[in-house]
Amino acid sequence: MATVGTVVLLVCQLMFYTGLFGIFFTARAVSPGRWPPGPVTLDIAYASGLTVLVLASSVTCQLGMFAGVRPDSSAARRWILISLLLAVAFIVGQLNQFRLLVDEGLTITSSAFASVFYLTTVFHLINLLAAVVVVGRFLTSTQSGWSAGTHTVRAIVLSYCWHFTTVAWIALFTAIYLIR
Repeated sequence: MATVGTVVLLVCQLMFYTGLFGIFFTARAVSPGRWPPGPVTLDIAYASGLTVLVLASSVTCQLGMFAGVRPDSSAARRWILISLLLAVAFIVGQLNQFRLLVDEGLTITSSAFASVFYLTTVFHLINLLAAVVVVGRFLTSTQSGWSAGTHTVRAIVLSYCWHFTTVAWIALFTAIYLIR
């Protein structure tokens, strides 16, 4: 049943992200001039660093899932905790990037680009924050021991959601920072 629920969740998220990308590319197509509009410049190096954090968290999440399947509960918890810490670092970095952009004058009402930028990246941030909370609860539930059936299935399901969030960020990063 957990797998069916996960598939439904991921399909719902996929539909929502599809809508966000539709908004993004429509706004881009109808906006005259430079995209993103000046004078704000996006820090691609900073966003690339955040992308490395997300990719690393996906790798460590997968290592945790592999350890959970063995089952090596201490290795699974360690890898999943590392994933959690990398995600928290991403969240803090993303919030700092928002602060820097607002200081430059890029507020949600300053342009169509800004509105879509904040809408898409904040939605991703909320997804990642929810994943951090769920994974944190999962780690807490494993403190008293690792059930090969229950915890292994949960680790696999959580890894699906974690990897989906990673792929969503890569798509956002590509659309926002790389496609000119």
